[in-house]
Amino acid sequence: MKERLFGVTGHQGNHGEDVKELYYYLDSTPTHSYMKYLYKYPQRRYPYEELVSENMNRDRDVSEFEILDSDVFDEDRYWDVFVEVYPSLCALAMRR
Repeated sequence: MKERLFGVTGHQGNHGEDVKELYYYLDSTPTHSYMKYLYKYPQRRYPYEELVSENMNRDRDVSEFEILDSDVFDEDRYWDVFVEVYPSLCALAMRR
């Protein structure tokens, strides 16, 4: 599992900073004391270089190159990873 989501920075993206992962928020409390999301984890090599180079070479009048534009999810080769986060419990465990 990855430590953090991958994205392009301001000078790498043709529309500024943007996360280049595929995830969906499924549930959350208004205070974010609980969050649940679905992360689509590709079974193929993650296209870090392709995402950066394609976005750097595009003008602002062209749409961004997203992870779905690459071939990493072709043939439905990915795992569904459900993540549930309880930040208040994590903070409590870290203080002990």
